[in-house]
Amino acid sequence: MKLAQLSVALVALIAAPASFAQDSGEKTAGTTIIGERETAVGLYLLPWQEEAPSDIDRPPAQYVPGATPIEAAQLHALTASDEANAAYRRVRTEPR
Repeated sequence: MKLAQLSVALVALIAAPASFAQDSGEKTAGTTIIGERETAVGLYLLPWQEEAPSDIDRPPAQYVPGATPIEAAQLHALTASDEANAAYRRVRTEPR
């Protein structure tokens, strides 16, 4: 009895993939999307369009500022500020 049940189960197990693999013979081109069929699906396909040139962004380029004369008072103020910042950093980074 057990041998008969085992042989039936074995035949069913071997024959099952073959029954699923049978092809109906129709070959259709396309895409099949498998998922939740209850959800709403929206897919919009638009024809190819050339991208309009953007007037917001310029093409990348090197920025070269124009040469301007340096005033002595501004130079002295800038060097004094830089020296004060360097002195402050030295004091803050000294070990105590």
